Amino acid sequence: MEYLHKVAFMTIGRACGFGVLAIFCITVSFAFDFLLAARAAAILTTIMTMILLVRAQTALKKDLRKTEMWIYLDENTRPPEPFAQQIGSAILRETYLWFAYRAAAFSIAFWVIAIAISLFR
Repeated sequence: MEYLHKVAFMTIGRACGFGVLAIFCITVSFAFDFLLAARAAAILTTIMTMILLVRAQTALKKDLRKTEMWIYLDENTRPPEPFAQQIGSAILRETYLWFAYRAAAFSIAFWVIAIAISLFR
């Protein structure tokens, strides 16, 4: 079971890492205007949070055998077939929500920074 959590964390974490890299690149490209950079970061992290929440919601209905997590599992580490869908989907949902909560925290921080910059301009 713990191995399933690690694989789910790795696959979803890698995808979120690419999203964070894109957000970082876009934010840095607006470095000439701090307000614009903060707003871009806030909007993009909010979008990332929404995407993660939608993925968490649909994780229970998606066929587990068509997920990246399932591809990374060896035959002997996969859960038993009768319980695979239920266990794997629950783990994926939990992992998506874990990353969504962190993305939401960063989103709130960026919104606070954007509002603070606009107030003190």
